Amino acid sequence: MERAARTSRQYAAMEHFTTTRLIARDWTAGDADAAFAIYGRDEVARWLGPQPRRPVQTLAQMRQGLDRRIAHSAEQPEYGLWPIELRATGQVAGAVLLSPLPGNGDAVEIGWHLTAASACATSARPVSITD
Repeated sequence: MERAARTSRQYAAMEHFTTTRLIARDWTAGDADAAFAIYGRDEVARWLGPQPRRPVQTLAQMRQGLDRRIAHSAEQPEYGLWPIELRATGQVAGAVLLSPLPGNGDAVEIGWHLTAASACATSARPVSITD
């Protein structure tokens, strides 16, 4: 697993892990459209968080949510919800989640939030589990 800071085609962001096909990195303000394509969909939102589960309604709401996510990543970089960027295209194909489970020592929840066209979950899974 690689872990380093890098400069992407569009922005600078910390890489949390990489595979041959994917880069899990910090969110940036420039990711709002890609994040909205994920979290603006009922097929994704219905599985996330406490009830009532609803998709993000507007791009402005998504920008506010990304601002909170970016601030959280700066405070707790070892856990988080990071965009998964396709190396070949630079497109955000989804996000991967690493979250400590309360009261369970080292137990960590691992989750994926993917775009409809994405097939990258199996590529991210082994790296996020092993390190």
